[in-house]
Amino acid sequence: MNQKYQIKLSQLIKGCFIYAIANYALAQPIVVEGVVPNEASKQAILMKMQSVYGADQVVDKIQVRPVAAPNGWSDSVTRVITPDLKKVSQGKLSVNGTRFELTGKMLNPTEIQPTIQSFQSLVQPPYQLFSQLSVNQAEQKIIDDALKN
Repeated sequence: MNQKYQIKLSQLIKGCFIYAIANYALAQPIVVEGVVPNEASKQAILMKMQSVYGADQVVDKIQVRPVAAPNGWSDSVTRVITPDLKKVSQGKLSVNGTRFELTGKMLNPTEIQPTIQSFQSLVQPPYQLFSQLSVNQAEQKIIDDALKN
């Protein structure tokens, strides 16, 4: 293996390791908040979030109130709570009636479109997904700097 290639690979690995440590050290709990029509919807959403993120990482701020929800609302919401959400940092998944909005940052620019398509395939009519995912520039800079040398 070429020595210059080995050095760049070593720096990339070091940069990714630093990113992983920073990401782990800065891990924040996932806050789930909003209003749902019934206790069953609340429990379904919380259980799905806990299965993806771990029970100790999910903070419940969901309120149960008599609000109208479209048919299949709870199933539609829980369907989009998948491990792919973990790819999004500084993110937010909001649901308002039949409108899903996914915003946040991703480390790998090549994963943005496949991730959007994955979520789009989980959202069935009459529900709609609006997404705004971008590259996390600070994390990308670590990788770019490691590859530069």
